[in-house]
Amino acid sequence: MDLYQSTTEAVKQAAQILGVEKGITFFVFSSEKNPKIPGKSLRQALLSGGADSIERDRRIHLTSIGTNDGEKEIIRPNNLFMASL
Repeated sequence: MDLYQSTTEAVKQAAQILGVEKGITFFVFSSEKNPKIPGKSLRQALLSGGADSIERDRRIHLTSIGTNDGEKEIIRPNNLFMASL
């Protein structure tokens, strides 16, 4: 959860340094099978980091996931969350 909260805080801080206060949107893919941070916890982390609102695309997105060594690739269902600052 700290990763998503910290990332949101960093995006917000960087925007403030650049003089941008509103209209910032970023997206987070979260695997359907990710036991580390379920959707509800992800939402909470983004909100705790300073997001004003979170929306989840109702569609499931199939994305390609690879191993660090580039040897294997699988297609996994993912949720797409949109965070607005």
